[in-house]
Amino acid sequence: MKRYTINHCPLSTVEATLVKKTVHSYHPNPVTSSSATLIYELQFETEKGLLTFEIDAFGYQTIPTGVKSELTYQGYELISFKDWYPVTQ
Repeated sequence: MKRYTINHCPLSTVEATLVKKTVHSYHPNPVTSSSATLIYELQFETEKGLLTFEIDAFGYQTIPTGVKSELTYQGYELISFKDWYPVTQ
């Protein structure tokens, strides 16, 4: 689930390989609502270990598993995966 808070973490850039893609169902309140929200996650292998980020559905479908590129992130937020995300025109 996307977090809407002020991100005071430093901006970091590392070489990373996308190793796993997952989709989870999130039920904000199963008592009052039966509909689920899908949460898309990407897991990257880096020199710092495994890093997992939530991403939108389009970005999830765009990046194939096994791709290696430059990953830029800030705390829990994926900023870019060079040449793959965000998609630029």
